[in-house]
Amino acid sequence: MTEQLEGIASPGRDKLSVRSATNAGAVTVSLAGELDLGSAPDLEQALNAAQASSAGHVMIELAGLEFIDSTGLRLLLSAQRRADDSGQALVLRNPQPQVRRLFEVAGVLELISLESD
Repeated sequence: MTEQLEGIASPGRDKLSVRSATNAGAVTVSLAGELDLGSAPDLEQALNAAQASSAGHVMIELAGLEFIDSTGLRLLLSAQRRADDSGQALVLRNPQPQVRRLFEVAGVLELISLESD
């Protein structure tokens, strides 16, 4: 059974869509658009809710994410740190090539769990 936790879309102010759903003790946060200084608070709110839930696994679906800046990267790394500290699994999935390239250039591939289909 899938339960919708939260859906944030703020195309006027920001160009990021954040959707969260839970299924069998796991939370999936799906991103589409651009993650930057202006849109980071939307993701931060969704990640805080996901990580505060009783879910043992949080997956961040990046297939629809077209752009990420250093603010977005910092937010994802902070979420990874919180997950590591609490024993919760956090996985980033299906980044587009330009998003994966940022992870490579920033040298954070060793710090995050990254999966692709």
